[in-house]
Amino acid sequence: MHSTAWRTLENRRKDSKLVLFYKVYLHRVAISLPTNLEVPTRLNRHTHPFSLRQFHTGYDYFKSFFPNTTVLLNS
Repeated sequence: MHSTAWRTLENRRKDSKLVLFYKVYLHRVAISLPTNLEVPTRLNRHTHPFSLRQFHTGYDYFKSFFPNTTVLLNS
């Protein structure tokens, strides 16, 4: 991997998730945001302007796109 300067598959998947989430967030694709995604009421040193409040789901639903990418976005 290092000789070809390719990024790992894990990093490319994270980037792809964040790019798609960004497009959905700015309404650049025909996918609507879930209604339970909320912006935090105030910013602190652990948040940024695009951070979202994490919503709690059942175990299997946490692996789906929006909850998983929200955690990735806030990290």
